[in-house]
Amino acid sequence: MPIRKRKKMAILASYFPGETYGLLGPQMAATLIEENTPYDCIVIAVTRANETAAIMPVLADFFGSQRFVVGFSTLSGRQDLFTLAGQLKDHGAITILAGPQSDVDYAGEVDWQIHNHRFRGFSREFSFALHGPAEQIIPLLKDPGTYVQAPGYMKYTDNGVLLRNPEKPWKNQFLTRVKWDNIFLFEQGSLKPLKISDGQVIQQIGCRYAAHGKWIEIDYPVSFSQRRHRKVRLFSKGCSFCDVAVDKGFSGLMDMETVLAQIQCLPIYPPHPLGYGTNLGKYSDGFQGPRPAPGHHPRSQHPPHHPSRVPPGRLDPADRTKGRKNIHQAWNHYRVVVIVCI
Repeated sequence: MPIRKRKKMAILASYFPGETYGLLGPQMAATLIEENTPYDCIVIAVTRANETAAIMPVLADFFGSQRFVVGFSTLSGRQDLFTLAGQLKDHGAITILAGPQSDVDYAGEVDWQIHNHRFRGFSREFSFALHGPAEQIIPLLKDPGTYVQAPGYMKYTDNGVLLRNPEKPWKNQFLTRVKWDNIFLFEQGSLKPLKISDGQVIQQIGCRYAAHGKWIEIDYPVSFSQRRHRKVRLFSKGCSFCDVAVDKGFSGLMDMETVLAQIQCLPIYPPHPLGYGTNLGKYSDGFQGPRPAPGHHPRSQHPPHHPSRVPPGRLDPADRTKGRKNIHQAWNHYRVVVIVCI
């Protein structure tokens, strides 16, 4: 039987130069796509120092003769990345807007069509948007003819009508695996593997505070208030300074088995400057090495011996109970930092 060549997909995301942190959401989505669809998928980190126009030949080299399928997430409001999406779409690419704010970013403000000053959204730049769990893209990539029926799917028709399908609920089974070596930094006209030293785990979906609403009052501008002191009552959710809480909402906590599975996928941390070595893939998501024993200088500590290490992006084949026991035994030995995505 001839081997069928796999298709390719890339997810573009904003990134800060000189950093070594991972992008949990995009990298988890790329892992899910690769394991459940006919596509190989990578994440391309694009810093503000890059001219986005220069990435075109890099993408052409990556996709070859295949049609470009490019997802966009974690864009940090960068206009240059939205413009790039539009340019790719104009050249025939399938451009997908994803992430916690993809629905409002795609749809725009209410009645923007009749109010020119309102935000029109980015529907012109993207083929469609996908809001909610990443696994919603699986049927789309397996059978493009299922676009209209896909959960979380959003698209404006030629008549200006917004098609918007309900999202699927979040499922823990799709939140256990991350290949931390699937991210590449776009730098000096080429893609270079980005070595991750700061991995993350997700413990809850969204923000608890965003699930609770509260009525607040704000003052009218002085020029409008006239003689009486007037106030406007608004119903607000989340912190006043947070621009994503309401869009994300709150979808609950992960169970411990899911969190432990993510921890076992974390990359192996490089040797500590003081001589430590932390095996993130086996024990925890502590990023700063073992905690020195009381009364001992850090330099006197010897690196812990790890007889077996879990390669980045792979689950420990050992029994889950054993893995949990190992983590709890090491819990007090490592500085543990759990980054909760909210």
